[in-house]
Amino acid sequence: MVRANRRSGTMWKWGEGMFRPIGTAGQAKIPMETAQQTMIPKNTIPVNAENARAILRLVDSLEDQDDVQNVYVNCEIPDEVMKEIL
Repeated sequence: MVRANRRSGTMWKWGEGMFRPIGTAGQAKIPMETAQQTMIPKNTIPVNAENARAILRLVDSLEDQDDVQNVYVNCEIPDEVMKEIL
């Protein structure tokens, strides 16, 4: 996954559990297909498997609502917990 900062033009690539800067779109010679704004939390809260299940159920039910466009959460679900849940 690659994200770009709209103000600075810096692109970030997801790897090893975090985003790392990879330069600008012009420097990387990557054509832009789409662009969108999203919310990225500054503070995350680690959750256990039980709470993660409940949060994911809530997010799923909110996303199913016709009036809801986007759902954001600030929880951090470890990979081991996601494998256990799924």
